[in-house]
Amino acid sequence: MTAKSLGAVNKLDPASLAEGDLMDCRPVAMGNTLRKAVTGVLFDPFLQDIIAETKPMQFGCGEKAGGSQMIFAISLILEACPDFVCMALDLKNAYNKISREDCLEEVWRQRSLQPLWYYLWHTKCINAYVGLGSSKRMITAKFTSDEGEQQGAVESGFSFCICIDPINRMTNNELGDTECPFCWY
Repeated sequence: MTAKSLGAVNKLDPASLAEGDLMDCRPVAMGNTLRKAVTGVLFDPFLQDIIAETKPMQFGCGEKAGGSQMIFAISLILEACPDFVCMALDLKNAYNKISREDCLEEVWRQRSLQPLWYYLWHTKCINAYVGLGSSKRMITAKFTSDEGEQQGAVESGFSFCICIDPINRMTNNELGDTECPFCWY
């Protein structure tokens, strides 16, 4: 259930590469579709709790089209308040580097989410098989998936958001958060 198929996606336009140039590839691990279906059904009753535990720091976590909602909300706020500043941060390779143990500890701290902990423990405490390529040409990787979160997996976005939420809240407090008149939280 936790096995992954690892492929490489070229981040550059192939037309921009000259002969002999190296591609800039991003490894993409594709998980088991049955696990995705099971996890989706399991997590569905907890979506409101996930949203409540992560907002307002993680806008859109657990919500349908959360990313699109965030983009439109930021655009509207910046239009209404042209003197506001918008700052985006990207943590390089954050999903791969986050500690599964830390994620499990944070989930346990959220009483409303504790029923999910046992399932998450089973998916995170396994050194999962990694296959390179796909179909009949897939070969076994010389490594396993034993740390980080798998991007695109139902539980990963939630786990990641829960895990970094305390850090986001500390940062927000350090910046001296003021109430935004447009926040609907």
